[in-house]
This record gives sequence, C-alpha cells and structure tokens, in this order.
Amino acid sequence: MRTWHIHNHCTIYQVLGGRSNAYLIATGKGNILFDTGKTHARKRLLQNLHKLPIPAHSIDLIVLSHTHFDHCQNARYLQQRYHCAIVADEEESTFVRSGFTPIAAGTSIGFRLLSRLANYLHLKSMSYLPFDLLPRQQATALLHQLDAQLQILPTRGHTQGSICLLLAGHTALVGDTVLGYWGKALFPPFAEHPDLVLHAWQQLLDSPCHTFLPGHGRAVSRTTLEQSLHKIRTKITPS
Repeated sequence: MRTWHIHNHCTIYQVLGGRSNAYLIATGKGNILFDTGKTHARKRLLQNLHKLPIPAHSIDLIVLSHTHFDHCQNARYLQQRYHCAIVADEEESTFVRSGFTPIAAGTSIGFRLLSRLANYLHLKSMSYLPFDLLPRQQATALLHQLDAQLQILPTRGHTQGSICLLLAGHTALVGDTVLGYWGKALFPPFAEHPDLVLHAWQQLLDSPCHTFLPGHGRAVSRTTLEQSLHKIRTKITPS
C-alpha cells in the first residue's frame, strides 16, 4: 500500500489501485476517503482500510472527484457503514439522485463511439445506489475542521462537476483530470469540455502542489505534468 507523508503530519494511503484508485487521508483530526471505487473492489477496499493505523470505523468524510460509476459505486454502502458525510460538486447532484452519471464524450473517434453506446444502453454495471450529499457550505466547514489546509479546487473538464483536493500546498488528488500511465501525464479519453481539461491542468500547476495523485495510474510529478501540458499545447497550436 503506497503512502505519502505530508509535512503537516497528514498521511495519504492508497487504499485502492488497479482499475480505479482511492485514497485515505489521515489528518490527525479525522479521516477522509477520496473516491470509493467500483462495487467489485469493495472487499479489497475494506481489507485495506482495516490494515491502516486508524480506527476501523473512523471515516469522517468521503470526497468524490466526480460521480462516474468507477469512482462512486461504494459511496452509499460506505456512507451507511461509517455514518459519514459525502462531498461532491453541486453539478453532480442531479446524477446522484438518479444513480446514473452519463459517460462524458470521448476525446477521440473510438472513445466517442464507446461513450455514445454506453450511454444509450444505460448499462446497469454503470449505475450506483443514490446517496446523500453534504451542502457545500457545510462541506467547507467540515474540511476546515479536519484540516485547515485542505482545499477543494473545481476543475471543470472531464465532467462539469469534477473537483480536485489540494493538501497543504504539497499534494493534489486529481481524479480523472489527469491520468498517470507509463510515466506520463495523460489527457483523459473522456471529457465533456476538453479545452477546460487543459485549463484545469494549468490550475493545478498554478498551485504550489508538486505531486498529483490520479484516479487511474500512478503519481504524476509537477515536471511531468508541465511537460505533458507543453506537448499538448504545441500540437494544438504548432509554431
């Protein structure tokens, strides 16, 4: 289980990997789970949570990067098990009530066809049980209570309601805003607003964070993200 120690005594544990990542942030004042993975990963998630040096029943807050099924299928179960609040962007609330979030449009021909087909079929495997969201003002207050240096950063692009969580100007949990495969920072294959993804990358680079933990793949460094952003922009606007 990979861990990252933040200078303000905050520790991040990667509690799910493989198909989708999830992270537990232990602040010393409470514990925050960032994303929850798919239903079939629930047993592994619970096993990893119980291995941590925190009380097994102690999850105070779940923060969702967005509500695509592979990030939130365990949210309702965990909310009931741990009696914890869930935070997501208000743009996701309509989907949360229905238990289905449409896959964003593909950023290439193949992924566009895949997105259209998946949304047309409304596959059961892409659904999830509805859950309750904490209002934004209460969410901000609870985050500040758990760690005053935690900050939610809206990063529209992959979805209209995508968010990242910044920790003490050190590390950012970025969901599907950035993918981390083959030692590169990769553009998401699905995005509602591709131009805003690049804006979100710049937002992250404008922060003091130097490590970016993605929803899929491995950690991305500031240098890697800068290089990838430069390459993409060069392709879009060649000299």
